[in-house]
Amino acid sequence: MFKDDSDTEYRLMVEDWETMMLYLNCRNQGEQKAIEKVREKYFIEFKKKDLYFFMGTRREAHLRRWKKPYSIVGVFYPPKEIQPELELFD
Repeated sequence: MFKDDSDTEYRLMVEDWETMMLYLNCRNQGEQKAIEKVREKYFIEFKKKDLYFFMGTRREAHLRRWKKPYSIVGVFYPPKEIQPELELFD
């Protein structure tokens, strides 16, 4: 679940390749541990980054007329950059 700039909450499926590989690579330690690692990435590590979601749909979602056909197909997380204060000139 996430919120947009207007504080509207969304709950979407995440189909990001990197997220899936993290889960699959940690699954040999147990499913609960794998889920914990993914949560750690999203709720701890990504809080320190500027997080963007790439949204998309799949043909199947439209053919089956899902109410919410959109999903997160990619995640982009560059480092947060604080812009310095601008100096005003007279």
